[in-house]
Amino acid sequence: MRSPYSQVGLFIVVLLPLTLGFAVGFAVIMPRENERFEWYEFFGNAPIWSPFWGLHGAFDTITLENQVGDEWPTRVTVPVLLWVYQFIATVVLVNLLIAQMADTYSNITSEGQLR
Repeated sequence: MRSPYSQVGLFIVVLLPLTLGFAVGFAVIMPRENERFEWYEFFGNAPIWSPFWGLHGAFDTITLENQVGDEWPTRVTVPVLLWVYQFIATVVLVNLLIAQMADTYSNITSEGQLR
């Protein structure tokens, strides 16, 4: 029987590459080379952190619109990329985590009844 910690570990193994991939995508599409910012502001508002904040539902869409610019492919690609990431991360992966935890709970309950 696998422990609940290994179930969460498997979830993180799936979630982290997906989130890092979308983070790099946002960083490439929305470069901030024309902005000067302090080192401590890097973690808050940089495009590379958008998917990580999005896992918690904290997308700042107004700032996102200002960073996108007026170019056609970027203006269309960023919202589509954001929607696809949010769908995969919140609907598919969170439901996967819930299913893994429910399976672990049922395994532990059945093992407890046998003992």
